[in-house]
Amino acid sequence: MKMERRLERWREAGLIDAATAGAIADFEERHRRPLALWSVVGLGALSVGLGLIALVAANWHAIGDGVKLGADLLLLAGLAVAAGRLRTAGSEPWADVAVFVYGWATLASIALVGQVYQLDSPLWQPLVFWCAVTGPLFALGRSAWLGMAWGLALGTTWLSLAEPMVDALKDAGLGGLEIVPAFLALGPALALGLALVPALADDAAAGLRRVALGALVVGAVTGPSAWYGSEHLEWTSAGSFALVVAAILAGLPRLWREVPDAVRRAFAEAVGIGAASTCVAFLVPYGDLGWVAALSQLAVLAALARACLVAQASTAFRLCAAAIAVRLVVIYFELFGTLLDTGLALLGGGLLTLLLARQWQRRTRALWAAHAAEPEGGSHA
Repeated sequence: MKMERRLERWREAGLIDAATAGAIADFEERHRRPLALWSVVGLGALSVGLGLIALVAANWHAIGDGVKLGADLLLLAGLAVAAGRLRTAGSEPWADVAVFVYGWATLASIALVGQVYQLDSPLWQPLVFWCAVTGPLFALGRSAWLGMAWGLALGTTWLSLAEPMVDALKDAGLGGLEIVPAFLALGPALALGLALVPALADDAAAGLRRVALGALVVGAVTGPSAWYGSEHLEWTSAGSFALVVAAILAGLPRLWREVPDAVRRAFAEAVGIGAASTCVAFLVPYGDLGWVAALSQLAVLAALARACLVAQASTAFRLCAAAIAVRLVVIYFELFGTLLDTGLALLGGGLLTLLLARQWQRRTRALWAAHAAEPEGGSHA
Protein backbone atom coordinates (compact mmCIF):
# COMPACT_ATOMS: atom_id res chain seq x y z
CA MET A 1 0.00 0.00 0.00
CA LYS A 2 2.84 2.41 0.73
CA MET A 3 4.26 1.97 -2.76
CA GLU A 4 0.85 2.60 -4.35
CA ARG A 5 0.38 5.78 -2.35
CA ARG A 6 3.85 6.99 -3.26
CA LEU A 7 3.33 6.29 -6.94
CA GLU A 8 0.00 8.09 -6.86
CA ARG A 9 1.59 11.11 -5.16
CA TRP A 10 4.44 11.18 -7.68
CA ARG A 11 2.00 10.88 -10.57
CA GLU A 12 -0.14 13.72 -9.24
CA ALA A 13 2.99 15.86 -8.87
CA GLY A 14 3.83 15.24 -12.52
CA LEU A 15 7.06 13.38 -11.81
CA ILE A 16 5.94 10.22 -13.62
CA ASP A 17 3.10 9.27 -15.95
CA ALA A 18 0.59 6.48 -15.54
CA ALA A 19 2.56 4.05 -17.71
CA THR A 20 5.74 4.57 -15.69
CA ALA A 21 3.82 4.16 -12.42
CA GLY A 22 2.36 0.89 -13.66
CA ALA A 23 5.79 -0.39 -14.75
CA ILE A 24 7.30 0.49 -11.37
CA ALA A 25 4.44 -1.23 -9.55
CA ASP A 26 4.83 -4.39 -11.67
CA PHE A 27 8.60 -4.45 -11.11
CA GLU A 28 8.25 -4.04 -7.34
CA GLU A 29 5.58 -6.72 -7.21
CA ARG A 30 7.83 -9.22 -9.00
CA HIS A 31 10.86 -8.43 -6.84
CA ARG A 32 9.24 -7.71 -3.52
CA ARG A 33 10.41 -9.58 -0.42
CA PRO A 34 7.55 -11.05 1.61
CA LEU A 35 9.00 -10.11 4.98
CA ALA A 36 5.77 -10.88 6.80
CA LEU A 37 5.68 -14.39 5.30
CA TRP A 38 9.30 -15.06 6.18
CA SER A 39 8.69 -13.74 9.68
CA VAL A 40 5.83 -16.20 10.12
CA VAL A 41 7.97 -19.01 8.70
CA GLY A 42 10.79 -18.13 11.07
CA LEU A 43 8.42 -17.96 14.02
CA GLY A 44 6.95 -21.32 13.14
CA ALA A 45 10.38 -22.93 12.73
CA LEU A 46 11.49 -21.43 16.05
CA SER A 47 8.37 -22.77 17.78
CA VAL A 48 8.93 -26.26 16.36
CA GLY A 49 12.56 -26.20 17.44
CA LEU A 50 11.78 -25.01 20.95
CA GLY A 51 9.01 -27.60 21.23
CA LEU A 52 11.36 -30.41 20.24
CA ILE A 53 13.97 -29.19 22.68
CA ALA A 54 11.39 -29.07 25.47
CA LEU A 55 10.15 -32.60 24.71
CA VAL A 56 13.66 -34.00 24.60
CA ALA A 57 14.73 -32.15 27.74
CA ALA A 58 11.71 -33.45 29.66
CA ASN A 59 12.71 -37.06 28.93
CA TRP A 60 16.46 -36.65 28.51
CA HIS A 61 17.58 -39.02 31.24
CA ALA A 62 15.15 -41.69 30.05
CA ILE A 63 16.64 -41.76 26.55
CA GLY A 64 19.55 -44.10 25.98
CA ASP A 65 22.86 -42.83 24.67
CA GLY A 66 22.60 -44.95 21.53
CA VAL A 67 19.15 -43.58 20.77
CA LYS A 68 20.38 -40.02 21.23
CA LEU A 69 23.31 -40.45 18.89
CA GLY A 70 21.29 -42.41 16.34
CA ALA A 71 18.53 -39.79 16.22
CA ASP A 72 21.12 -37.09 15.91
CA LEU A 73 22.78 -38.79 12.94
CA LEU A 74 19.39 -39.30 11.27
CA LEU A 75 18.59 -35.62 11.75
CA LEU A 76 21.88 -34.54 10.21
CA ALA A 77 21.43 -36.94 7.28
CA GLY A 78 17.91 -35.67 6.68
CA LEU A 79 19.02 -32.06 6.71
CA ALA A 80 21.89 -32.82 4.32
CA VAL A 81 19.56 -34.61 1.87
CA ALA A 82 17.00 -31.80 2.12
CA ALA A 83 19.63 -29.15 1.43
CA GLY A 84 20.93 -31.06 -1.59
CA ARG A 85 17.50 -31.66 -3.09
CA LEU A 86 16.38 -28.08 -2.54
CA ARG A 87 19.54 -26.85 -4.23
CA THR A 88 19.01 -29.21 -7.17
CA ALA A 89 15.39 -28.09 -7.47
CA GLY A 90 16.49 -24.46 -7.70
CA SER A 91 14.92 -23.40 -4.40
CA GLU A 92 17.96 -21.41 -3.27
CA PRO A 93 16.39 -19.56 -0.27
CA TRP A 94 15.07 -22.76 1.30
CA ALA A 95 18.32 -24.58 0.55
CA ASP A 96 20.21 -21.88 2.45
CA VAL A 97 17.78 -22.27 5.37
CA ALA A 98 18.51 -26.01 5.40
CA VAL A 99 22.26 -25.33 5.31
CA PHE A 100 21.91 -22.88 8.20
CA VAL A 101 19.94 -25.39 10.31
CA TYR A 102 22.41 -28.14 9.40
CA GLY A 103 25.31 -26.02 10.59
CA TRP A 104 23.77 -25.33 13.98
CA ALA A 105 22.60 -28.94 14.28
CA THR A 106 26.24 -29.97 13.75
CA LEU A 107 27.32 -27.76 16.66
CA ALA A 108 24.58 -29.29 18.82
CA SER A 109 25.79 -32.75 17.77
CA ILE A 110 29.32 -31.95 18.90
CA ALA A 111 27.94 -30.89 22.28
CA LEU A 112 25.85 -34.07 22.43
CA VAL A 113 28.89 -36.29 21.79
CA GLY A 114 30.76 -34.46 24.53
CA GLN A 115 27.85 -34.98 26.93
CA VAL A 116 27.38 -38.66 26.13
CA TYR A 117 31.05 -39.53 26.46
CA GLN A 118 31.67 -36.97 29.23
CA LEU A 119 34.41 -35.20 27.32
CA ASP A 120 35.96 -32.19 28.99
CA SER A 121 37.58 -29.71 26.63
CA PRO A 122 37.95 -25.92 26.43
CA LEU A 123 35.40 -24.00 24.42
CA TRP A 124 37.71 -23.17 21.53
CA GLN A 125 38.29 -26.82 20.57
CA PRO A 126 34.69 -27.73 19.63
CA LEU A 127 34.22 -24.34 17.96
CA VAL A 128 37.31 -24.77 15.79
CA PHE A 129 36.25 -28.31 14.88
CA TRP A 130 32.75 -27.07 14.09
CA CYS A 131 34.02 -24.34 11.76
CA ALA A 132 36.35 -26.80 10.06
CA VAL A 133 33.65 -29.37 9.28
CA THR A 134 30.87 -26.92 8.36
CA GLY A 135 32.95 -24.32 6.55
CA PRO A 136 32.78 -26.05 3.14
CA LEU A 137 29.02 -26.43 3.56
CA PHE A 138 28.48 -22.78 4.43
CA ALA A 139 30.67 -21.87 1.46
CA LEU A 140 28.00 -23.40 -0.81
CA GLY A 141 25.45 -20.84 0.40
CA ARG A 142 24.00 -18.27 -1.98
CA SER A 143 22.42 -15.73 0.37
CA ALA A 144 24.04 -12.70 1.95
CA TRP A 145 22.43 -13.46 5.31
CA LEU A 146 24.03 -16.92 5.31
CA GLY A 147 27.41 -15.36 4.61
CA MET A 148 26.85 -12.99 7.53
CA ALA A 149 25.87 -15.91 9.79
CA TRP A 150 29.04 -17.73 8.78
CA GLY A 151 31.06 -14.59 9.45
CA LEU A 152 29.59 -14.26 12.95
CA ALA A 153 30.38 -17.92 13.64
CA LEU A 154 33.97 -17.45 12.51
CA GLY A 155 34.27 -14.28 14.58
CA THR A 156 33.02 -16.03 17.71
CA THR A 157 35.48 -18.84 17.16
CA TRP A 158 38.32 -16.36 16.63
CA LEU A 159 37.51 -14.59 19.89
CA SER A 160 37.50 -17.92 21.73
CA LEU A 161 41.10 -18.47 20.60
CA ALA A 162 42.38 -15.34 22.35
CA GLU A 163 42.60 -16.82 25.85
CA PRO A 164 44.41 -20.07 24.92
CA MET A 165 46.80 -18.08 22.74
CA VAL A 166 47.68 -15.79 25.66
CA ASP A 167 48.16 -18.80 27.95
CA ALA A 168 50.43 -20.51 25.41
CA LEU A 169 52.59 -17.39 25.05
CA LYS A 170 52.82 -16.99 28.80
CA ASP A 171 53.90 -20.61 29.20
CA ALA A 172 56.58 -20.00 26.58
CA GLY A 173 57.81 -16.91 28.45
CA LEU A 174 56.81 -14.58 25.60
CA GLY A 175 54.35 -12.40 27.49
CA GLY A 176 51.00 -12.91 25.84
CA LEU A 177 48.68 -10.06 26.73
CA GLU A 178 50.58 -7.59 24.57
CA ILE A 179 49.65 -9.39 21.36
CA VAL A 180 45.89 -9.49 22.02
CA PRO A 181 45.04 -6.19 20.22
CA ALA A 182 46.84 -7.30 17.07
CA PHE A 183 45.24 -10.74 17.31
CA LEU A 184 41.75 -9.25 17.49
CA ALA A 185 42.46 -6.94 14.54
CA LEU A 186 43.72 -9.88 12.50
CA GLY A 187 40.26 -11.52 12.57
CA PRO A 188 38.55 -9.08 10.18
CA ALA A 189 41.58 -9.23 7.89
CA LEU A 190 41.26 -13.01 7.56
CA ALA A 191 37.51 -12.72 6.95
CA LEU A 192 38.07 -10.14 4.19
CA GLY A 193 40.60 -12.44 2.60
CA LEU A 194 38.23 -15.40 2.87
CA ALA A 195 35.53 -13.40 1.06
CA LEU A 196 37.80 -13.36 -2.01
CA VAL A 197 37.68 -17.16 -2.42
CA PRO A 198 36.35 -17.75 -5.95
CA ALA A 199 34.13 -20.63 -4.83
CA LEU A 200 31.95 -18.30 -2.75
CA ALA A 201 28.82 -16.89 -4.32
CA ASP A 202 28.81 -13.13 -4.74
CA ASP A 203 26.02 -12.53 -2.22
CA ALA A 204 27.53 -14.87 0.38
CA ALA A 205 30.93 -13.20 -0.02
CA ALA A 206 29.28 -9.80 0.35
CA GLY A 207 27.63 -10.94 3.59
CA LEU A 208 30.93 -12.19 4.97
CA ARG A 209 32.60 -8.93 3.95
CA ARG A 210 29.93 -6.91 5.75
CA VAL A 211 30.64 -8.72 8.99
CA ALA A 212 34.38 -8.07 8.62
CA LEU A 213 33.91 -4.38 7.82
CA GLY A 214 31.42 -4.09 10.66
CA ALA A 215 34.00 -5.56 13.03
CA LEU A 216 36.50 -2.93 11.87
CA VAL A 217 33.95 -0.19 12.53
CA VAL A 218 33.17 -1.55 16.00
CA GLY A 219 36.88 -1.74 16.75
CA ALA A 220 37.49 1.81 15.53
CA VAL A 221 34.68 3.19 17.71
CA THR A 222 35.38 1.16 20.85
CA GLY A 223 39.18 1.07 20.62
CA PRO A 224 39.69 4.61 21.99
CA SER A 225 38.01 3.40 25.20
CA ALA A 226 41.54 2.32 26.14
CA TRP A 227 41.97 5.92 27.34
CA TYR A 228 39.71 5.07 30.26
CA GLY A 229 42.24 2.54 31.58
CA SER A 230 44.68 3.26 34.35
CA GLU A 231 47.40 0.98 32.98
CA HIS A 232 49.31 1.17 29.72
CA LEU A 233 50.69 -1.67 27.62
CA GLU A 234 54.13 -2.08 26.14
CA TRP A 235 55.18 -0.60 22.81
CA THR A 236 54.91 -4.08 21.29
CA SER A 237 51.12 -3.89 21.70
CA ALA A 238 50.88 -0.60 19.86
CA GLY A 239 53.41 -1.63 17.21
CA SER A 240 51.90 -5.00 16.36
CA PHE A 241 48.36 -3.58 16.41
CA ALA A 242 49.38 -0.69 14.14
CA LEU A 243 51.08 -3.05 11.69
CA VAL A 244 47.99 -5.25 11.36
CA VAL A 245 45.61 -2.31 10.91
CA ALA A 246 47.98 -0.63 8.41
CA ALA A 247 48.15 -3.87 6.41
CA ILE A 248 44.35 -4.09 6.33
CA LEU A 249 43.92 -0.50 5.18
CA ALA A 250 46.65 -0.87 2.58
CA GLY A 251 44.97 -4.00 1.25
CA LEU A 252 41.45 -2.53 1.04
CA PRO A 253 41.71 -1.86 -2.73
CA ARG A 254 41.96 -5.61 -3.24
CA LEU A 255 39.90 -6.81 -0.29
CA TRP A 256 36.98 -4.45 -1.00
CA ARG A 257 36.92 -3.98 -4.75
CA GLU A 258 33.25 -3.34 -5.46
CA VAL A 259 33.23 0.27 -4.17
CA PRO A 260 34.95 3.38 -5.58
CA ASP A 261 38.33 4.53 -4.31
CA ALA A 262 36.79 7.58 -2.64
CA VAL A 263 34.58 5.38 -0.46
CA ARG A 264 37.51 3.17 0.53
CA ARG A 265 39.65 6.18 1.41
CA ALA A 266 36.92 7.73 3.55
CA PHE A 267 36.36 4.42 5.35
CA ALA A 268 40.11 3.97 5.86
CA GLU A 269 40.33 7.45 7.39
CA ALA A 270 37.67 6.57 9.95
CA VAL A 271 39.30 3.27 10.90
CA GLY A 272 42.72 4.93 10.93
CA ILE A 273 41.58 7.63 13.39
CA GLY A 274 40.28 5.01 15.82
CA ALA A 275 43.39 2.84 15.45
CA ALA A 276 45.76 5.78 15.95
CA SER A 277 43.96 6.89 19.11
CA THR A 278 44.01 3.33 20.43
CA CYS A 279 47.75 2.96 19.77
CA VAL A 280 48.54 6.19 21.59
CA ALA A 281 46.35 5.11 24.50
CA PHE A 282 48.45 1.95 24.83
CA LEU A 283 51.58 4.03 25.27
CA VAL A 284 50.46 6.93 27.47
CA PRO A 285 51.45 6.16 31.09
CA TYR A 286 48.72 8.28 32.64
CA GLY A 287 45.46 7.53 34.36
CA ASP A 288 41.87 7.93 33.21
CA LEU A 289 41.66 10.33 30.26
CA GLY A 290 38.05 9.83 29.30
CA TRP A 291 37.75 13.15 27.51
CA VAL A 292 40.35 11.98 24.97
CA ALA A 293 38.33 8.81 24.41
CA ALA A 294 35.16 10.86 23.88
CA LEU A 295 36.80 13.21 21.37
CA SER A 296 38.39 10.29 19.53
CA GLN A 297 35.08 8.45 19.26
CA LEU A 298 33.34 11.57 18.00
CA ALA A 299 36.07 11.99 15.39
CA VAL A 300 35.66 8.36 14.26
CA LEU A 301 31.87 8.70 14.01
CA ALA A 302 32.22 11.95 12.07
CA ALA A 303 34.64 10.29 9.66
CA LEU A 304 32.24 7.36 9.24
CA ALA A 305 29.42 9.80 8.52
CA ARG A 306 31.58 11.41 5.85
CA ALA A 307 32.28 7.98 4.35
CA CYS A 308 28.53 7.36 4.20
CA LEU A 309 28.05 10.67 2.40
CA VAL A 310 30.72 9.74 -0.14
CA ALA A 311 29.03 6.37 -0.65
CA GLN A 312 25.59 8.06 -0.83
CA ALA A 313 24.36 5.67 1.88
CA SER A 314 21.62 7.77 3.45
CA THR A 315 20.50 5.23 6.05
CA ALA A 316 24.02 4.60 7.30
CA PHE A 317 24.64 8.36 7.42
CA ARG A 318 21.57 8.82 9.62
CA LEU A 319 22.78 6.07 11.94
CA CYS A 320 26.17 7.75 12.27
CA ALA A 321 24.55 11.10 12.98
CA ALA A 322 22.33 9.51 15.61
CA ALA A 323 25.36 7.81 17.18
CA ILE A 324 27.14 11.17 17.39
CA ALA A 325 24.12 12.69 19.13
CA VAL A 326 23.99 9.81 21.62
CA ARG A 327 27.72 10.13 22.31
CA LEU A 328 27.29 13.83 23.00
CA VAL A 329 24.60 13.00 25.55
CA VAL A 330 26.86 10.41 27.17
CA ILE A 331 29.55 13.07 27.56
CA TYR A 332 27.16 14.99 29.79
CA PHE A 333 26.92 12.05 32.19
CA GLU A 334 30.71 11.65 32.15
CA LEU A 335 31.21 15.30 33.08
CA PHE A 336 28.48 15.34 35.72
CA GLY A 337 29.90 16.83 38.90
CA THR A 338 29.48 20.31 40.31
CA LEU A 339 26.64 22.60 39.25
CA LEU A 340 29.08 24.54 37.08
CA ASP A 341 30.28 21.38 35.33
CA THR A 342 26.70 20.26 34.80
CA GLY A 343 25.67 23.62 33.34
CA LEU A 344 28.63 23.78 30.99
CA ALA A 345 28.10 20.19 29.86
CA LEU A 346 24.40 20.78 29.20
CA LEU A 347 25.08 24.05 27.36
CA GLY A 348 27.88 22.63 25.24
CA GLY A 349 26.06 19.39 24.54
CA GLY A 350 22.87 21.19 23.58
CA LEU A 351 24.63 23.58 21.21
CA LEU A 352 26.58 20.75 19.58
CA THR A 353 23.42 18.69 19.20
CA LEU A 354 21.60 21.61 17.52
CA LEU A 355 24.57 22.14 15.23
CA LEU A 356 24.58 18.44 14.42
CA ALA A 357 20.86 18.53 13.61
CA ARG A 358 21.41 21.48 11.25
CA GLN A 359 24.30 19.77 9.50
CA TRP A 360 22.30 16.56 9.35
CA GLN A 361 19.49 18.35 7.54
CA ARG A 362 21.82 20.12 5.11
CA ARG A 363 23.83 17.01 4.31
CA THR A 364 20.72 14.89 3.81
CA ARG A 365 19.34 17.38 1.31
CA ALA A 366 22.66 17.51 -0.50
CA LEU A 367 22.80 13.73 -0.53
CA TRP A 368 19.41 13.38 -2.16
CA ALA A 369 20.20 16.16 -4.64
CA ALA A 370 23.40 14.38 -5.68
CA HIS A 371 21.56 11.08 -5.90
CA ALA A 372 18.88 12.62 -8.13
CA ALA A 373 21.50 14.18 -10.42
CA GLU A 374 23.54 10.98 -10.72
CA PRO A 375 23.19 8.95 -13.93
CA GLU A 376 21.65 5.51 -13.78
CA GLY A 377 23.95 2.86 -12.30
CA GLY A 378 26.19 5.40 -10.59
CA SER A 379 25.10 4.88 -6.98
CA HIS A 380 27.34 2.97 -4.61
CA ALA A 381 25.12 2.98 -1.54
